[in-house]
Amino acid sequence: TKLSLGFGLIVTLMLISGGMAYYALQNLNARMNDLLEDKVPKIEWLADINYSVLDIARSMRNALLGIDNPEKMEAQIARTLEARGKIRAVVEKLEPKLYLPEGKAAMKRILDARAAFIDGQDHIFKLLRAGQSAEARDYLLNEMRKRQAAYAEATGALQELQRKLMKEAGEVAAKESA
Repeated sequence: TKLSLGFGLIVTLMLISGGMAYYALQNLNARMNDLLEDKVPKIEWLADINYSVLDIARSMRNALLGIDNPEKMEAQIARTLEARGKIRAVVEKLEPKLYLPEGKAAMKRILDARAAFIDGQDHIFKLLRAGQSAEARDYLLNEMRKRQAAYAEATGALQELQRKLMKEAGEVAAKESA
């Protein structure tokens, strides 16, 4: 009977230990899924926005350079509109995935900066189509740079928040797996 009790105690301890290990593994798995399916995609989407903003800036510059050739100018304007569409698609994926108040506030800053950037693009298109290259150049250099910088700052703030959340999640996972 002592042998049976000892064996029963060891089996019970093994079951408890196995249950605790299973729980810790499930918790670690959930945290990894959160990183891979929530936080990393958000960082990638924000990078996509930034790349598209750079494409827009480049296309607007190229449209200005091609003002003497309406076909080339319109092709660059079309590229700008295409990049705008890419940003819209990313925003539509990203916005509903933001749950924290800080994330929602950062997204509002992005949307406000985006609206100002789009208004500026439309103003440049109007100047270009009217053949006002000097005015378009001045607006591009003086006003659009500020709007692009504000846009980049807004996306950077949300990227920084996501990096912070990723780091915190990693630290919690490391503590729980230790």
